[in-house]
Amino acid sequence: MTDKRFLSVKEAAEELCVSASTVRNLIKAGKLRAAKLGNSLRIPTADLENFIAEALEADAQLPDDDQNGDDQSSDN
Repeated sequence: MTDKRFLSVKEAAEELCVSASTVRNLIKAGKLRAAKLGNSLRIPTADLENFIAEALEADAQLPDDDQNGDDQSSDN
């Protein structure tokens, strides 16, 4: 990630591989913090890193699809 303290919505979207509107929606939903500076939103880099870490933790806690016995790729 960059050495900048703040990222624009576009830069944050590029880091997350999502659209700028998705980043704005995350901000509006309170899932990602941002500060309004003039007419633009700026996302603290540390907050974006925390958001990514929390998303990875949540993803790691999801059960694998093939653990529920519905694996359709069995060899018959």
